[in-house]
Amino acid sequence: MQHQPGTPQPGTPQQQQQQQGGQNPYGIEIRDSTTTWILSIVTFGIWGLIWYYKVQEELGQWSRGRIEVNPTNSIMAITIGGCVIVPPFLSLNGTGERVAQAQQMAGLPVQASGGMTILYAFLLSYHIKWLTDQLNEIAQRPPQG
Repeated sequence: MQHQPGTPQPGTPQQQQQQQGGQNPYGIEIRDSTTTWILSIVTFGIWGLIWYYKVQEELGQWSRGRIEVNPTNSIMAITIGGCVIVPPFLSLNGTGERVAQAQQMAGLPVQASGGMTILYAFLLSYHIKWLTDQLNEIAQRPPQG
């Protein structure tokens, strides 16, 4: 059978993910970043909170515990912690740094950062799209080391 352009190569993580119904063999789900971002906007942030929780959880699973995450604390910081103003910024910064750590572990150039995550959060929650794009690259590789 001949490989068709635009379809994943046989045996690649992308093809395995399609066969497994969306779950990547390395633990991070590959998501359409634009759809994820738009869903977050039209649901007034509810989908964004679900996405944020899942991302924290998946980073911990992908790294086999080497990236310390606490999804519940992250959600508490960006919701209830908003009353104090500082916790959401600390949580967003920490998430950006965790993604950068994952990029380094995956052997990718480090593009994510806490500062950029916070900056993009002010642009109609664009950090969701941006981080999803970063995570999609990480999802295609196992952690090294």
